Amino acid sequence: MKRFIKSKLTFILTAIILIASLVFAITVTAKTPNFKTGDKFYYGSYPQTKVTDSGVISSLNALGGEWVSYNYYTEGKPSDFMKYKDVNYGGDKYRGILFTKYRPNITYAVADAQNSYQDENGYETNTVYWFKFEPIEWTVLYPSTGLVLSSIILDSQAYRNNFYCPKNNLDDFYTDSTMQYYANNYAESDIRKWLDSTFINTAFTAAEQEKIIVSDNFNKAWKDVDARFDAVNTQDKVYLLTNGNCSDTRYGFLGSGAPSPGRQFLSTDYAKAQGIGVYKADGDTPRYSFWWARTAGTSSSAATGVNIRGETYHRSYSIFDTHFGVVPAMRLDLSSIEQ
Repeated sequence: MKRFIKSKLTFILTAIILIASLVFAITVTAKTPNFKTGDKFYYGSYPQTKVTDSGVISSLNALGGEWVSYNYYTEGKPSDFMKYKDVNYGGDKYRGILFTKYRPNITYAVADAQNSYQDENGYETNTVYWFKFEPIEWTVLYPSTGLVLSSIILDSQAYRNNFYCPKNNLDDFYTDSTMQYYANNYAESDIRKWLDSTFINTAFTAAEQEKIIVSDNFNKAWKDVDARFDAVNTQDKVYLLTNGNCSDTRYGFLGSGAPSPGRQFLSTDYAKAQGIGVYKADGDTPRYSFWWARTAGTSSSAATGVNIRGETYHRSYSIFDTHFGVVPAMRLDLSSIEQ
C-alpha cells in the first residue's frame, strides 16, 4: 500500500513538474522575440505628422512654452531665424515650429525662398506649424546584432555646417583653421553630434536609451578612394549607415548600387518643414528624398548617400546640403521589444 501511494505521489509530482516546465517554456517563448530581416516594430517617438485640425491648432497656439532656436546656419553662420517648442496637450506631445526666414538648402547660402525647399513643401514664414510626436517605426536589418534602421526619413540636416578653406586652395576643405581634419570627417561631423545628442534625447526616454547598444563603427572613405578622408572608429548609439551597408544583402538591400525601391525613402511632414528636398523619380509624383550615408566621398567637401531612385554609388554629395534626409540606424536589445 505504501509503495502504491509513493508511486502515485511520484507520478503526480512528475506531472506537476512537466506542466510547470511547459508553462515556463510557453511563457519564455512568448516573451522572446523572433525577429527576421525586414520585420518592423515601434520604439521611441519623434515629431512626424503635421496637425491639420483647426481646433487642435487653436488650442496648441494658446499654450505657453519657450521657443528655442535651432541655431541653423545661413551664410556660414548660426542664426535664430527658425525656432521650435514642445508642449503637451490632451495626453499627447507636440512640437511647434516657426521660421521668419526660409532655411537655405546649403549652410552658406542666403536664407530666402529661392534657396529653400520649405516653400515648395507648402510651408511659409511667420506661421506656426504643429507636428505630433508619434512612435518611430524601425526595420530590422540584422537580427543577430540588433541592427535596425528607421523606416522613414525623420529629419533633414547638413552633414557639416561650416568649414575652413586655405587661401588659393579651393580643393581642400577642413573643419577649422588647425587643418587637422578634413571637412567630410564623420568622427568630427555635425550630423554625428546631432544624432548622438539632439536626436537621441528627443526621440528616446532615459529608460529607452539604456536598451540601445553602443556600436564601434569604422569610418573608411568611399571605396578607399583616398585614405586622407578616412576617419577614426567612433563609438555611437545612433548613427548613419555606411555606403556599403546600403547595398548589403544581409540587411535586405539590393547587392549593388543600382536603382532599388528598397532604398527609396519617404519623408515625414516634419522633415519637409525642415526643408528636405522632395523629388520625382522616373516620372513619378514628388515623393522621395536623398538621404545620407556616413561614408566620406571623393573630395574633402563630399559625403555619400542614396538618391531618389535608390542608387548608392553614382556620386558624392556636398556635406553642406541641408536638404538631405536623416535615416537613423542603431543596435537595440531586441529581446526587450514586443512583437
